[in-house]
Amino acid sequence: PVGEVHYDDVTFRWNRWFDQTPGIVPGYYYKLDNANWVWTNETEATYYDLREGQHTFYVSADLGPGAQDPMPATRIFAVKRISV
Repeated sequence: PVGEVHYDDVTFRWNRWFDQTPGIVPGYYYKLDNANWVWTNETEATYYDLREGQHTFYVSADLGPGAQDPMPATRIFAVKRISV
């Protein structure tokens, strides 16, 4: 999502880094807002029933034992429910 969205379930997808040399990036860390980092070897994450307001999603590459990309990619968006 980008900007303001009118739904509270969101999925983020990102591209693999270093695809030309398999094994360089064993996985990714991601989080929403101030939650703890979650590790995955997938390239997407879904959140359900988000509260209204602004949110920030972060994703960074796992660079091997004890190393994480220090500059995560970020996406800022806001959830605004519309009554029908």
